[in-house]
Amino acid sequence: MTRLTGTLATLVSVVMLSVVSCTTTPSETNEQPEQPAIEATPVDVGRYLDTASPALGSTGVPVDTDVYLSFTAPVAERSLSRVSIDPRVPFEAHLQWYVGPATQLTLNLAPLSPETTYTITLEPEFWLNGRPIGEVWSYRFTTESAP
Repeated sequence: MTRLTGTLATLVSVVMLSVVSCTTTPSETNEQPEQPAIEATPVDVGRYLDTASPALGSTGVPVDTDVYLSFTAPVAERSLSRVSIDPRVPFEAHLQWYVGPATQLTLNLAPLSPETTYTITLEPEFWLNGRPIGEVWSYRFTTESAP
């Protein structure tokens, strides 16, 4: 019986050693996990931007406006968290896809302050046409004067 117990203990040790040696993670071996190849050249957002409302650089924009950016290429849904407005205003971002690759990004904004210049920014991780844009893209508009 002791011989069987000793053999069993040896077998369990070998199995445990095999399991431990097969479960190392890349960080334990100092190897980096393979990443999918992404082009390093930034995406030219202007090339894919069909229309913007309010228009880029516009002035006298009503304080109760929403922002619409229409692209001729697909926008990934994960990009919604990569959009900001400054000065900060609460907003909800939505995507609407059309026939073909066209996509509209809508920002439903809380009321804006009069006589204020706002900057809409797409972060480098904003996905357009199948990859991140790779650099910050932004545009400005200015709201109307107070009544």
